[in-house]
Amino acid sequence: MIFLTWEIGKLANLITGVSSPTATQGGVTMAGLTYNVGVGVGFIHSWLAEGRGTFVYQGGVEDSATAEISRSQVWQWIRQEAGACASYFCTI
Repeated sequence: MIFLTWEIGKLANLITGVSSPTATQGGVTMAGLTYNVGVGVGFIHSWLAEGRGTFVYQGGVEDSATAEISRSQVWQWIRQEAGACASYFCTI
């Protein structure tokens, strides 16, 4: 069965009761930003310099999926104009 975009949105609304995604109240932290950027840079280094698709970062094995999640989270912070970090200059 093929769903059109509006049908998927309607189905999500029925399941969750929320008509559109909303931003969380937590905001951006320096630790989150540092982690996301570290995963992105680490993956690029691992892929280009070492020819591997995985790498160890902060005790965990990361791969392209984690790098994509990290990239998209930073992109969402920029797009949604998320708040600044506390006690550090990292206004996004």
